[in-house]
Amino acid sequence: MRTMLIDCNYPIEDSLEVSFASTVSCYDFDVVLWDIEGTFEHYNDICRKEQGLPTLNDGQSRQFLEAIQRRRDEFAEILRLGRALVIFPGRKHEILNPTGERDSGTGRNRVETRKVAPISFHRALPFELEISPGAGVEVEALPGPLQALWRETQGYWVYRGVLKKYPGSPAFKIAQTDNTVGSYVRYKDGGILAILPEPYWDPTGGEEGDEESDVSATEQEHSSTPERLHAWLRSQMQQETEDAPVWVADFSFPEMRALDDQLSTLQDELKELLEKIDKIKASQAGEGKWKRLLYSQGGVLESEVERALETLGFEILPTVQGRADIRVKSGDSQAVVEVKGISKSAAEKHAAQLEKWVSEEIIAGESTPRAILVVNAWREKSLTERTQPAFPAQMLAYSKSKGHCLVTSTQLLLMARTAMTDPTKAEAIRKELLSTVGTVPGWDLPSPLIIETEDAVTIEAPETDQT
Repeated sequence: MRTMLIDCNYPIEDSLEVSFASTVSCYDFDVVLWDIEGTFEHYNDICRKEQGLPTLNDGQSRQFLEAIQRRRDEFAEILRLGRALVIFPGRKHEILNPTGERDSGTGRNRVETRKVAPISFHRALPFELEISPGAGVEVEALPGPLQALWRETQGYWVYRGVLKKYPGSPAFKIAQTDNTVGSYVRYKDGGILAILPEPYWDPTGGEEGDEESDVSATEQEHSSTPERLHAWLRSQMQQETEDAPVWVADFSFPEMRALDDQLSTLQDELKELLEKIDKIKASQAGEGKWKRLLYSQGGVLESEVERALETLGFEILPTVQGRADIRVKSGDSQAVVEVKGISKSAAEKHAAQLEKWVSEEIIAGESTPRAILVVNAWREKSLTERTQPAFPAQMLAYSKSKGHCLVTSTQLLLMARTAMTDPTKAEAIRKELLSTVGTVPGWDLPSPLIIETEDAVTIEAPETDQT
């Protein structure tokens, strides 16, 4: 299968690499892959810049405009001939082109300048393509021809924008959204057009025998994602394109019937498996939110503190404008909670704010509540770097005199995770928060519920009863 790569930054065996403006024709090839971002980077390297974009000189402009029209004609023709065209959109797809007009300027010291206008690489496409900027790696395949390729290479694609107008049917989307980042169409004449995210390729190493390479075995395996894409294209090109007449469906073979039954069973199993995967992904997302207690501030932190208190068995009471961040109840005891996410240690002003919430409750006719200050101190540092106290000595005397309970969000996280693991401990933890004056003792790291690895800190999910 003859393959042309236009400005692709990854090799494919037995293919020809050319630039966009090369005079080498697409007509000699079965498969053409064009990386639009690669073309932008090429011109970014060879052109001067205006307005932050590469700007063509007069000679480059003539060559570029000729290439635009030539490639458009070639792309349309190879699709009509039943060949394959793969487009990798770019985050940037415009350069500046001289219009042929000049601006003489104004004033005594006016300087004549040439006028330029943006021109899009999309003009080389024989179809409409509109992209909303945005890049990421959370890609998943939709049901269709590309699913088989995605199963082999999932996790090794980078999207560069969301497709707003495009030919064909959606093939890739951003995970857990409806945003399309890849499409596929097979024309009546057999031509294949695919608009795809960029395939991952590791240009730095992973070669056999390279003992010093930092690339993992998994990354080495998927450094060949472009080759796997190429093999998939070959399989698509080899499929029979002639449509069978309708009456052929009236006949079959016993072996085909058995295969149909097997396929139906596998599809049912796949549906059940995908449902389980979706549930696990949802659980993962919920588990990940607990980490917000370690780094967040403001409303996000307040929300997670409220979830932790609810997990401990506190009843969450309605909040009132101008009063406490959180109001809770446990049995006959009520408490107001002040929540702060800060880059340093807590301060006396935070305790004073908490005392104000107590006064507001009393003025409103409520019984005198307990006061709890939850602080995510030193939040911009990793857990191992938080060696300074969250509650400095100068505020402790005031807080103790007012009967405040001082607890860090990390301690509260460990309390909540403990209650998730063993619900029988929740009541004792509630009583501890409602009775402690000053800082809460214990509940410090290291803890078996938070595992520190060489690369990251992960929070271990508690075991739950699956029955």
